[in-house]
Amino acid sequence: MTIGSGISLTTDTANVELSDSEVRGIAATAMRIKPRGTSCMVEVALVPDDDAQTFHADVSAVTDGDPCRLAERVAAHILDTLPG
Repeated sequence: MTIGSGISLTTDTANVELSDSEVRGIAATAMRIKPRGTSCMVEVALVPDDDAQTFHADVSAVTDGDPCRLAERVAAHILDTLPG
């Protein structure tokens, strides 16, 4: 897990595919690495428009299933454990 700056500020988008997502009703962005697509990072915005209030759930080397769905499941578990 990474806490801090948003995907859009830290990533060369030429090698990734970005898509809007949602985790437990909170806006998120999924970033799948091209071309093989076996890795994904999901960024969850805890506070809209504040890149300092985000966290990332990363998974890699997923060969069976959708890596972004797995990253969303990890992000949901993290949200479930946050206080307040």
